[in-house]
Amino acid sequence: MVKLQSFRSVFPRAEEAAGRVELLLDEPKGSEYSLEHLYKEIRPESISALAEMLDWLTAHKYLKLIYRIVSPNSRAGLAEFPSLSDVPDHVFDDVDTGRDIEVTTRAIDVIYRLD
Repeated sequence: MVKLQSFRSVFPRAEEAAGRVELLLDEPKGSEYSLEHLYKEIRPESISALAEMLDWLTAHKYLKLIYRIVSPNSRAGLAEFPSLSDVPDHVFDDVDTGRDIEVTTRAIDVIYRLD
């Protein structure tokens, strides 16, 4: 089991959530989770507490934040970017439409990947 003593010291009121984070981090490297999935699994006291935890976990390289552009029809991944500022206005949809599509907020999935 992954030990996160420093994580627990940063979030002392989140002892139960920290235990659930440890279980999550024992999953295979490369496992991916949506924000909704993490909220359900970790069960923090608030969404802001989850945001703080995820920020700490990404800063300490336990998780990697990915912005995935998905096809509007099938939701298949088209491209991935490390930051929101790297996301282009258009991408080529070689999965469904065979043409450039405009990247809107509906076309971006925020994913956390175990690093």
